[in-house]
Amino acid sequence: MLHIRGFDPGGLGKAVVVDLGGGNGHISVPIARAHPHLEAFVQVLETNAEPAKAAAPDERRNRVTFQTKNFFLPKATAYGFGPAVTNSLLVSRVQHDLPDRDCMKILKALILVLDNGKSKLFIVDQVLPDKPGEIFLYQEALMRSLALLMYNMVGGKERSLGEWETLFKEADGRWRIERVDTPVKIQTCACWRL
Repeated sequence: MLHIRGFDPGGLGKAVVVDLGGGNGHISVPIARAHPHLEAFVQVLETNAEPAKAAAPDERRNRVTFQTKNFFLPKATAYGFGPAVTNSLLVSRVQHDLPDRDCMKILKALILVLDNGKSKLFIVDQVLPDKPGEIFLYQEALMRSLALLMYNMVGGKERSLGEWETLFKEADGRWRIERVDTPVKIQTCACWRL
């Protein structure tokens, strides 16, 4: 599965993984199943929490805890965890829905719940090529079409690795990229640390 191949919790040990905007647990459950030492929480907006719980099969309800949270709030208490226990945050296909200014709000709020140097932030999203020819033309055409669609529908955007790096640096200069994995050609999992 893509989610398991793209998510390597190496070095986290017994950890809490918080999946921001994680829907009905479709990513957190396979991760929790593959890594039983992880405790998984899915945090969604209030309007999505009850439908997500109801839509999740029983096995998902037993593997993850669903919480109603707003990840724009710049308070550690908004997440229900302190830095000592929030080892890992997962943001999957959320930031492409948002313009840079909103992504930076999220990244700034996350700093308050991450333990400096010990916690990891996993971003799972599409990454546009920085220059033509890095991927097959048909893949790039599809990605750029999706980028235009995101922009026109919700004001969001798909980003290149360079644009991701700029976004993180502008949010807070302490962010640094630890690794980038591409389990499939157009889906990338990047691990960031403070």
